[in-house]
Amino acid sequence: MMKEHAKQGYTRKVTIRFREEEYQSLVSRFHTTTKRKFSEYLRDHLLQKKLTVKSRNASLDDLVMELVQLRRELNVMGNNFNQAVKRLHKMEHVMELKAWVLINEKSKELFFLKVAQIQSKIDRIADQW
Repeated sequence: MMKEHAKQGYTRKVTIRFREEEYQSLVSRFHTTTKRKFSEYLRDHLLQKKLTVKSRNASLDDLVMELVQLRRELNVMGNNFNQAVKRLHKMEHVMELKAWVLINEKSKELFFLKVAQIQSKIDRIADQW
């Protein structure tokens, strides 16, 4: 490891001690940057070099999590719909068709409710941007 640093021109080593809360503060700030190594972050910070900080939009993170859940639910509903349509194609009697329509009416309503929820979420994020 030392040889690797020597190749880059790093020949001096400095040891410094921190209280636990100081160290944790540095580590948490390090994690908000694009630096891959803690030593690189400390060196740039101490030398007052420009650091690129990652920023996250918590509301966007929440939206993505909700949309992922809605996508799962829609996938399940889509699979159920496909199975129901396959059964529909196998039916031969009018009574069977009427029963199928009644049974699947609830699924249709649930589907439209989920689509409305997705539209509402998209509208909300569009208003924020």
